Amino acid sequence: MKLKYIICFFLFTTLLYSETTVDKDRDSIRTYKLGEVNVSGYQDRSKIELSRYDVNYFQIQNSDIISMNQLEMLIPSGKIRINSRGESMPFLRGAGERQLGLFFDGVQMNIPWDLKFDLTLIPTDIIGKLNVNKNAGSILYGPNVLGGAINISTLERQNEGFGANVKLQTNDIGAYNAAISTDGKIGGFNYIANISYYKSKGYKLSANVPKDRDSVLYQDFDSDYIINSDIERLTGYIRGEYRFSELTAVGVSALNISGEKGVRPQTNKDGKARFWRYPEFNRTLITTNFVHNFSNTSETGLRATLWYDKFNQGIDNYTDSSYSTIKVSKDGVKERYKFEDITYGARLAFQYELMKGQILTAIYNGFTSAHNDNEIKLVKYFDYSQNTMNAGIDYNGTFENLNVNAGIGYDMNETPKTGEFKDAEGTKSTDYAAFLNLNYTLNDNFGLFGNISRRTRFAALRELYSAAINKQVINPDLKPESGILSEIGAYLNYDSYHLRVSFFNNHYEDMITNIQLTKEQDSLKRKMRTNVGTANIYGFDVSFKLFPLPKLYMFGNLTYMMMNGVQEGIDVKHFDNKPEFVGGLTVVYQFPYNIELAAEADLAGRQWETVDLKKQIYNEVGATTVFNIRASIQFNDFDFGILEVFARANNIFDIYRLSEIGIPEDGRTIWFGASVRL
Repeated sequence: MKLKYIICFFLFTTLLYSETTVDKDRDSIRTYKLGEVNVSGYQDRSKIELSRYDVNYFQIQNSDIISMNQLEMLIPSGKIRINSRGESMPFLRGAGERQLGLFFDGVQMNIPWDLKFDLTLIPTDIIGKLNVNKNAGSILYGPNVLGGAINISTLERQNEGFGANVKLQTNDIGAYNAAISTDGKIGGFNYIANISYYKSKGYKLSANVPKDRDSVLYQDFDSDYIINSDIERLTGYIRGEYRFSELTAVGVSALNISGEKGVRPQTNKDGKARFWRYPEFNRTLITTNFVHNFSNTSETGLRATLWYDKFNQGIDNYTDSSYSTIKVSKDGVKERYKFEDITYGARLAFQYELMKGQILTAIYNGFTSAHNDNEIKLVKYFDYSQNTMNAGIDYNGTFENLNVNAGIGYDMNETPKTGEFKDAEGTKSTDYAAFLNLNYTLNDNFGLFGNISRRTRFAALRELYSAAINKQVINPDLKPESGILSEIGAYLNYDSYHLRVSFFNNHYEDMITNIQLTKEQDSLKRKMRTNVGTANIYGFDVSFKLFPLPKLYMFGNLTYMMMNGVQEGIDVKHFDNKPEFVGGLTVVYQFPYNIELAAEADLAGRQWETVDLKKQIYNEVGATTVFNIRASIQFNDFDFGILEVFARANNIFDIYRLSEIGIPEDGRTIWFGASVRL
C-alpha cells in the first residue's frame, strides 16, 4: 500500500465526523497510581508529556487479547515482532526490544541478562491502562531506556465494596483461557487478586501459506497449527494498598508466571533454524511502592519502588523439526540448558517545590542482578552479575502558557562476575543522560510541543559473553549504544475528538548489530555482535480518538518511518525487520439492547532483511493489512452482576503475514467468550 493512500484513508476517517460525544463511563476505571513510573511526579504534567499515549481499559478489554503480545494494533508507532527465539518483542519508531523499557507496577520487566522479555508471558486480565512513551527522555525511567517505554498499570477499585470478574475464552482450534479476579475497597485499603490459565496447541496456520517447500521448510501443511507454536501458561497476581492518610500510601504486589512453550522455527533457514522448546519458565516478582507527600499545600514529597525478581528458564535444543530427539553435544551431553536470574532493584525520587509551579526532583534508579547458566559447558554452571544505576535531577517549571521540563543524569554499569571470562571482571562503563521537553498551550484545546533527549544503552551480559548455544562468536569489547531522539508536534483536544501529529528524528550511534563472519574469520561461519555504525530513523506519526456520535467511537494511529545509516563503512539502504509504516484503526458502534459491533484494521508496511550488505541485496516482506471483526451483547439485569458474551474473527481474510522472514503470524482465528462482572 502506498503512502498517499494511507494518508488519504486516515484523513478521511478523521474528517468524516465532527460533533457530539460518546458515553465514556466505560473508560472511568481507576488504575493503580502507585504502580506507575510516574514521570510526572505528584502533579499532572500531561501537557508536557505529549510523546505519551494512553491505551485505556475498555480498548484492551474489547480487543479480547489474552497476552500483551496481541496488543500491537493499539500501540501507536509500535510493532510486536516474533523473533527466531520465539519471543514476542516490542518495537517503537524502529527502536528494538533491548532499547525499550517495559514496566509493570513500576518495575522494569526487561531481564537484565539480555534486556528482553517475552510479551507472550504477560496476561492482560489485570491491566487497567498502558502508557506508551515514544521518547522516554525522563531520568525517572532509569538506565538502558534508550528508545521509548511501555508502562503497565494494573486495576484499582474506584468505589467502596467488593467485586469479582470471571472470563472464559476459546477458539476454533481448541485454545482456551480462564481467568478470575476479585477486588475490594474498604476505607483506606484496596486490593486485587487474579489467577488465569491459558493453553493452546498452537497458533492458527493461514490457508494461504506458500506450498513451496523450498521457501517454507519444516511446516506440516496438513496441520491447523504453525509448527511448534503451542503454549501453556499459569499466572497469579495479588496486590494490596493501604492509604494511611491523604499524604501517605504503601502498596505491595506479587506476580508469578509459569508454564512452557514451543519456538516456531524460521522456515526459510535450511539447517540453521532453532529447533527449541522452553520446557519451563517461571518468574516471581515482588514489588513495594511507597509515596509520602509532606503537606497538603506543597508538592514536596518522596516516592519509592523496591523489588525482588526471580526468573528461571530452560531450553531444550532438538535435532530437527520433529522435536523428538534432543541434540547431543560433542562430549555426549544432551543439550538441555538452564538459566536463572535474580534481581534486586530500587527507584527513589525526592520532589521539592521550589515555588508555585517550580518543581525539582532528585532521582536514583539502580539494580543488582545475578545470572547463572550452563550454556558454555552444559555440565558446568557459570555465574555472571552486574550492577546498573543512574542518578539525576529533573526540573519542571510553568511560565504562563509555557511548560519546561528538563533533566540531566549519570549512568553506570559494572560487571563483577563474567563467567569464564575472568579478565573482564570488574569492567565499568559510564555515560550521561539529558533531556528537554517544551510545551506551549495556545488555548484550552490547542498546543505545540517539542522534545529532545540523549540516552545510553549498555551492552547486555548476554550480548557480551553468550555464544547463543554456539550460534555466535563472543565479543566482550562491545561499547554502549547512544541515541539522540527529537520530536516536534501539535495536538487538538475537544470533547468529540483528540488529534496528535508529530515529526520525529532519532539518531543512534555505535549500534550493536549481528554481522555474518566469513569462513576465513570463523570456520563455522557464525555471527558476531559488534558496534558497526549509525542509524537515522525519521518520519511522522498521527494518533486520534473520535467520538462523532453518542454511540460511535473510533481510535487509530499511523507511523511512517524512513531510515538510513552506515554499517561497516557501507551506506545501509534498509535496516533488518523494521517496517516502513505501522498503524491501526478501530471503529465501534453501540446498538440498542447493549449490542456492540467493532471493526479493526492492522497495517504493517514493507520490511527487509539483509542478504549481502556489500552488494546491497535484501529480501523483502511485503506490506499487509489484517482485518478483524467483533460482536458482543451485554446483559445488565441479572441479580448477580453484568454478563457479556462476545465473538470475534481475527484476520478474517486469512492473510499470510510474516513477523520477519521465515516466521509466520496467525491465520484466521475465531474466538468466543463470556465474562461476568459481580
